[in-house]
Amino acid sequence: MGDVNDNRYHCSIENFIVDEYSICREERQYAVFLYNILRKYGKKQSREKLAGGAKDDILRILEACGIEADSDIEHVFYEATFMRDFFKRERRYYAVIENKGSLADVLLQQRYEKEEKTKTDFNRRLVEYAFHKREGENPPKRETDHKENDAYLQYNLGGNIPKECEKAIEEVREKVRAMMNSKPDIAVIYKRDSRRYLLFIECKFESSEATYGNRKNQKDKKEEKLSQRSVQYDVAGFLCDCYLNRDLSKTDPNYISVSPVMEADHESRMVRFMRSDEKQKKRDAKEARNVGKIFIKTLIDWNHKIFEEDDENDGQKDGVRHE
Repeated sequence: MGDVNDNRYHCSIENFIVDEYSICREERQYAVFLYNILRKYGKKQSREKLAGGAKDDILRILEACGIEADSDIEHVFYEATFMRDFFKRERRYYAVIENKGSLADVLLQQRYEKEEKTKTDFNRRLVEYAFHKREGENPPKRETDHKENDAYLQYNLGGNIPKECEKAIEEVREKVRAMMNSKPDIAVIYKRDSRRYLLFIECKFESSEATYGNRKNQKDKKEEKLSQRSVQYDVAGFLCDCYLNRDLSKTDPNYISVSPVMEADHESRMVRFMRSDEKQKKRDAKEARNVGKIFIKTLIDWNHKIFEEDDENDGQKDGVRHE
């Protein structure tokens, strides 16, 4: 260890986030830095302006995230609550249809008197997906005019599931609840070879992967936990297989698939933030699969560069160079 009087070891606000000696242990803070980098250098065109070690840094970050070097990132989302928000949007959409309202009102996020009682196709598709994936099957195709009166179709299944719904979704209750509450740290839509992919990234620093609920393994009937990243994979699979692409052919340019790195292990990509290689070796043995590593110092340095460059560009536009 260095000199105890070295400022790097002092407990101060200035040292809360400062290269590898940061006091901060919150992975969300470093996830924001990663989000900034993916937004800034997501396009191949932006990376072509870099050279040497700088370009290598960014390509290593993309690789850690499970994104191929020849990809173009189209969108980056931070802690997006996809399931809850798509459910709410569909409920509002059906409320408009039932009340003969204007679709513009849906986009304006207006509430409706009967919205809370509105039944949607979202939950039916979700429960069917969870049930058939549990059995290792593909969810069945549903006709658009299929009707039923099940109570569970009108509730957000991420909360306390009402008693009148329990029987209908009993076998997949834990998975459905976990999927509705799932919130990947970063979600990316990127294009490669004219195909679009959805990628979820779970960021970790000192913490381990979370688990949710209990469910019976159908093969040996034993109770098992749902892992955080397997739930996120199921969310991505549901969105792509049963919801967003339901009216699209695979040749449609708007069609989106689950990213190859997630399909390989049926889990989201983990990115582990590190202070140094040495402290990571013990963890590596447990996290050998589908895990990328990024140094905290790299994240912080590149965020400084991003905003210094933006400040400089703003100054040049105003005719003033900021020092």
